[in-house]
Amino acid sequence: MVTLNACLLPSHLRWIFRAHRLCEGLETAATRVGEALIAHHQSAPFETLHLQEVFEERAFVILAARAREVGLVHTSGFTRSGLCTFSVHPLRILHEREQRSLGEARPKAWQAIELGACVHVNVHFASEIDGSHPGRVAQASELAEWIAGCLAERSEPPQYLLVIGDTNEGEGEQYAVLARALGVRPQLQLKPSYRWLRGLVVARFDRAYLFTSTQSKGESRQGTELTGRVVTDLPDVSDHYAVRFGLPVLSSPRVGVAVCDDK
Repeated sequence: MVTLNACLLPSHLRWIFRAHRLCEGLETAATRVGEALIAHHQSAPFETLHLQEVFEERAFVILAARAREVGLVHTSGFTRSGLCTFSVHPLRILHEREQRSLGEARPKAWQAIELGACVHVNVHFASEIDGSHPGRVAQASELAEWIAGCLAERSEPPQYLLVIGDTNEGEGEQYAVLARALGVRPQLQLKPSYRWLRGLVVARFDRAYLFTSTQSKGESRQGTELTGRVVTDLPDVSDHYAVRFGLPVLSSPRVGVAVCDDK
């Protein structure tokens, strides 16, 4: 599985840290992002792609067309939250929760998707531009409540639930607070490896967390942070790096924390 904040904002501010891209139109940017992702798929196939910040439908249409070329024919569709998913597996949206943003900023949100017998939650938590650390923690706490209900209250709980995407939180104690609010023991295994503006801006990698329904009733539920692999063969595709994560086998009748290859 691959996750990426595509930075396909409606204005040229999408390339605020890539000055040489400031004259690039949205359609051109979306085409370039799509081509880069498909080239990576051809060299290292993946089954599901989660994107954040695809804020314009015309960009989504371009990405969807490229995804279909390699069999990612199922999609969550376009929403104003900028979250979208492409997969070889049938999927449908279960729930989407937006957080009100400041000013004219686009809403940050999380979107729960039923993917086969499993549930994936694509997240994009508030940034410093349109929110704050307390806002991100509030989003994580709200999502944790929804996860508990999803795993405990459904007549047929999912084999596993995966939270994946851009938490907009760096390393350190603030990230630890957010992880605990989500119900996860922080691993802090992805260290920032690229910076802009002489270190004033530090990369924040997408993350992924696995929750299962194997706990006994009344047992405290805790997710497991998965170890990601930064995709370094997508140069200059976005202000973010794509990250690959291993996934539990979709057809497995009961899933623990073991994961298969990173498709």
